[in-house]
Amino acid sequence: MPAGLVEISVTENGERRRELCATSWSLQGLGLPRLPKHWSNIVRKGHMAGWPRYDHPLRRGAYVYPVSCLPQATLDALRERGLLDDAAFDAIAPAEIHEPAPLPGESLADDPAPPVRKRIRRNRICAIDADREVHDFILGLVSNKPHINARHVMEAVTVRLGKEIGLRTVQRWLKTWKETHRSEYLQMVNPDRHRGLMMPAVGSRSEGITRPHQVWELDATPTDVMLAGGRHMLMGVLDVFTRRARILVVKTSTAMAVSAVMRRCMIDWDAVPELIKIDNGKEFVSDHIGRVCSDLKIERKACNPHNPQEKPFIERFFKTFSHDLIELLPSFVGHNVAERQNLREQTSFADRIGRGFGKSSTKTDNRTTRTPAEMSDMTAEQLQAFCDQWCETYEAREHGGIGGLSPRRKEKSFTGTVRRLGNPRVLDILLAPAPDNGGRRHVQKKGVKVGNHWFISIPVGEYIGDLVNVRLDPVDAGRIYCFDLDMNFLFAAENTELTGADRAAIARGARRKAKEKQRRVREWKAIGKAAGIENLAADILAARATTADKLAYLPTRGGRHETEATRGAHVALDADTGLPVQEITPELEAAAARQMAQMDAARAERAQPRAKTLLFDENGRPLNGDDVDFYRWVEAHPEKATDADRVYVAEMLERPSFRLLIGIDEEKKKAARAAS
Repeated sequence: MPAGLVEISVTENGERRRELCATSWSLQGLGLPRLPKHWSNIVRKGHMAGWPRYDHPLRRGAYVYPVSCLPQATLDALRERGLLDDAAFDAIAPAEIHEPAPLPGESLADDPAPPVRKRIRRNRICAIDADREVHDFILGLVSNKPHINARHVMEAVTVRLGKEIGLRTVQRWLKTWKETHRSEYLQMVNPDRHRGLMMPAVGSRSEGITRPHQVWELDATPTDVMLAGGRHMLMGVLDVFTRRARILVVKTSTAMAVSAVMRRCMIDWDAVPELIKIDNGKEFVSDHIGRVCSDLKIERKACNPHNPQEKPFIERFFKTFSHDLIELLPSFVGHNVAERQNLREQTSFADRIGRGFGKSSTKTDNRTTRTPAEMSDMTAEQLQAFCDQWCETYEAREHGGIGGLSPRRKEKSFTGTVRRLGNPRVLDILLAPAPDNGGRRHVQKKGVKVGNHWFISIPVGEYIGDLVNVRLDPVDAGRIYCFDLDMNFLFAAENTELTGADRAAIARGARRKAKEKQRRVREWKAIGKAAGIENLAADILAARATTADKLAYLPTRGGRHETEATRGAHVALDADTGLPVQEITPELEAAAARQMAQMDAARAERAQPRAKTLLFDENGRPLNGDDVDFYRWVEAHPEKATDADRVYVAEMLERPSFRLLIGIDEEKKKAARAAS
C-alpha cells in the first residue's frame, strides 16, 4: 500500500465497511490534476466540496479523506503513476478490521514533531476564512478601526450579520492577519511611521547635485525644549552637496524668519544658492520670499503637499539634532506627548507640589503640575548659542551620505566657483520687507505713499507718475528705498514727520527736478517742430498717392435696381411742372448784393464787444472785470499797484493763453517783422 494511505473501519447506516483514506500532506506536491499542490489548500478544497473526513488512527487531531471522494481525474493520475491500483481496493476483506493497517515505507520523520503538529492543527481552515461574508465584514471593520479588539469584532458580527463566532477564533484570526499583513496594518495605524519604515527608498535625492549651494533645503520644526518665554521654533537651512547646516531660534515661523536664516547662511557661507527647496507653509510661499528669490535670481521649488520625503536631508538633519545632546539639556521636555508624560512621571506628584513646581499658569486649574524642565530659565539666546556650537561640531563630523567626509572637508574638496554677493550690506536692502500690493507704488505729486505716511525726497519730482518698487528700511522706519521694475536703484525717500528733515528744502529741490523734466519735454518738442511735423500728414498722403495702384478697372456688370419709390421719383423728374424759369437780371443781382451787405454789417455789429462799466474803490482799484481789465489797470496806473498785484500780473503773463488773449506775442511778432 502506498505511503500515506490508511485503512479504517467506517460505520454507516448500521453497516460497517472498510475505507481506503489518504492524508492531505501525502497528496501535496504530486502535481495531480484537479487537486491543489499544498496540503492546506487541499484541506480547504475538501471543506468546500463537502468531502467526508475521519479521525486519523495514529495522529490525534489529524484527519484523513476517503480516496473515493477524490476527483476522477485525480484517481486516474494516481493509477497511471502506480501510486494506486485496483488491487488496493480488492485486497480489502469484508470483515471488520479492528487494528489499523500497517504503514509500510513510513519512517519516524513522517510523523511531525509536536511543534510542527501544533502548527498543522492551527493552520486548519478557520471559520472566518470559510465564511466569505464574515471574512469581508471583519476585514473592512479592521481596516477602518485598526485598534478594535476581538470582543468588539465578535459583537459586531453578531449584531450586523446575525452569526455566532467564537472569541478565541476572532483573537487567533486577528493575530494571524496582523502578522501576515504587517505593512498594511502599520499603514492603517500610523501612516507617517509606515512611510518612514515601509515606503521604498531605492533612489537618491542627491542625484545630480554636483556643486555647493546648488540646492538648499529649508524647513521649520518646534523645539523639544521649554524656554523661559515658552516654546520656540527652529528654522533650519541645509546645503545638500556639503550637508552644512544652520539653525535659527525664532518665536514663530514667519516669512521674516525665513529671510533672516537665509541672510545668515549667505553671510556665513559667502554664497548665494541656485535653488531652495521648501514645503507649502505660508511662510515659505509668501510674497516676501518670492520677492527675495526674484531679486537674487534664486529658483524656488515647493514640495507637493504632505510629502516631506521630497526634502529628506533637512528632515533627517532635524532628527539627528533633536536626538543628540539636546536631550541632555535641563529644559528638554520630550519629542512627543508620550515622552513628555514619562518625564513628568520621573518626579512624583508630591515632590512637584512640595518643591513649588505645581503652581498653575491659569486661574481655573490650581492643581496643574509642571516638571523642573518645564520651569527652566533657559532663554532663546542661550538655545541659539547651543545650536550654533552644535552646528560647528556637526560640520567636523564624518558623514556617511557624502562618502565618509565631513561637511567642511566636502566643501574644501570642490574646486569650482560659486555665486557670491561681494558686499553683504546689499542683503539689508533686498531682504527688507516691502509694503502691501507687492511693494509697488506710483510716485505721486506729494511723494510716495506707504500706509498713512508720505515719503519725499528731491529726486521725487523727476519720477512723478512712474511705477516703482519700494523697500522699507529694516532699521529706520522713516526711510524707504525705491527701485524701478528691474530693481535698478532710483532714490531714497524719507518721512519728514519721523526723520525731522527740512520739508521746504526738499520741496524746492523736487520742483527743480520737475522743471528739468519739463525743460527736456520742451526740447523734444522743438526737435519735432524742426523736423516739420506740421506737414507730416500731407506728406504721408502725398506719398500714398504716388505709390497707389495706377490700374484702371472696368465697372462691374449689373442690372438696374428699381422699386416703387424709385419709379415714382423717375416719373416726377420726367413730368413738366409748368413753372416759369426766372431770368437773372442786373436788378436782381443788385438786390442780392444789398441783402448780403446788410447781413455782413449785422454780423460785425454783433461781434463788437460791449462796453463794460467798471466800478472802482476809494484807491482807484477796479472792483469788477476780468484778468484783462485788471492787467490794463495795472499797466495804466503802476503807481497804484501793490507788490502782490505786480506778482499776480507776472504769473498771468507766464501763461501763453493770457498772452494770446491780450495780444502781446502778436505785437512782438509785428515789431520783429517791422524791424527786419
